Amino acid sequence: TVPAEIGLKANVGAIGMASTQAQGPSSGSQFFIVTTEDANNHAALDGNYTFFGYVTSGMDIVTKIASVPVQPNLQGEASLPVTPVIINKITIK
Repeated sequence: TVPAEIGLKANVGAIGMASTQAQGPSSGSQFFIVTTEDANNHAALDGNYTFFGYVTSGMDIVTKIASVPVQPNLQGEASLPVTPVIINKITIK
């Protein structure tokens, strides 16, 4: 984990680090992309997560991945894709 760096806003397309409170606010190796325009969701994310960039192209693919049906994971959170999602190629600039 690394210390949290709070700053960028949780707009649609924002890429953020999952966080843990185990040893104070920190970010780990998991990330998420904001896909909703729900202002209440954005307010809950702003100031609480490290956002390090934005999707600049291919948001249609992000939306398609976000629409994949999910099932409960081992912790009971509905976040495990029923059919695995595999990214064959990605470009990060």
